Amino acid sequence: MKIRTLMYPLVFTGFALYGGLVAAQDTEGTGDDLDVTVGVMEQNETPDNMVEDIQLPDSASQQGVDSSTKGLETANDARENAAEAKEARDDATEDSNNATEDANEASEHANDISNDARDMVNESSGDARQAAEELSREAADQAQSHP
Repeated sequence: MKIRTLMYPLVFTGFALYGGLVAAQDTEGTGDDLDVTVGVMEQNETPDNMVEDIQLPDSASQQGVDSSTKGLETANDARENAAEAKEARDDATEDSNNATEDANEASEHANDISNDARDMVNESSGDARQAAEELSREAADQAQSHP
C-alpha cells in the first residue's frame, strides 16, 4: 500500500516534466520566433526614448487605421443606439405615468359620481319615507274623524 502511494506522485511528476520538455521543443525551429532586440536603458533615459525606436511595417499601420476606424464606428453606433433606447424608455415611462394619472383622475371622477348618486338615493328615500309617514298620518286622522 505504501509503495503505491509513493508511486502516484512520482509518475505524475514524470509526466509533468516530460510534457514540459515536449512543449519547449515544439517551439524550436518553427520559424515563429520574434525578432526582438533587447537594450539596456541608461540611468537618465525614460521609456519614451525606447518607444520611439519601435517601427511598425506600413501594412501594419494601415491595418491598424482600418481596425481602429471600424472599432470607432462600432462604438459610436452603440453609443447612438444606447441614447435612442434611453430616449424611448424615457418616453414610455412618461406615457405610462400620464396614463396612470389619467386613470386615477377617471377613478376619482367615477367615485364622485357614485357618491353623488348614493346621496341622491338617500335623500329620495328619506323624502319618500317622510311623504309616506305624512300620508299614513293623514289617513289615520281621516279614519278617526270619520268613524
